[in-house]
Amino acid sequence: MREGDTITVHLGDRRLGSPGLRTQTFAEPFFEFHVLADPIACYHYVPMAAQPMIEIEAGPRRGWIAVLPV
Repeated sequence: MREGDTITVHLGDRRLGSPGLRTQTFAEPFFEFHVLADPIACYHYVPMAAQPMIEIEAGPRRGWIAVLPV
């Protein structure tokens, strides 16, 4: 790769049969992905200096579910 090149990762893409991706049900300010790289292809993985992060924002409630004892 060269400076400026990008890698695109699709999480939970259901077009080719993946069951998708379930996310957490509570909001946090950010979610940090822990990404490792093998810069010289010798199976020695090191964490990237800047870890990618996304903001998690709550959406509208979809419904209620009650879990009751039997």
